[in-house]
Amino acid sequence: MVKRPGSVISQSEYEWGSQQRGLGDFRIPKEALTALNGSFISPSKIYNYPGIVRDESNCVIRPEWQAYECHDLTYKM
Repeated sequence: MVKRPGSVISQSEYEWGSQQRGLGDFRIPKEALTALNGSFISPSKIYNYPGIVRDESNCVIRPEWQAYECHDLTYKM
């Protein structure tokens, strides 16, 4: 098996939407979801996936790690 350089990005959206864990779109401040004209901005229009920004085509979820294994990704911390 050939090893390639890559990054491991945590699955920060783990159990997103869980009221029990207090995670979900309801945690986004109202001010961040309000347009300049006062209308509501749907979170689904702002992002495709919750959690850390990643390129889904270059990342594979590793459930046993609760993380994504990403290659060919420009990533800086």
